[in-house]
Amino acid sequence: MRTPNELIDVDRPAWPELSADIDAAALPVEVPPVDPALAGASLPQSQVTARS
Repeated sequence: MRTPNELIDVDRPAWPELSADIDAAALPVEVPPVDPALAGASLPQSQVTARS
């Protein structure tokens, strides 16, 4: 099982690309704020990297 730091620390995180897509969207897109407690608990459970 990978640690949260291993899941976050990737060469090419997806957020910059997602953010550009959101900015270019034809319809309004709302991105809710991060809940650090929820993120800290769900990231290790999901084992999804920041690139995914």
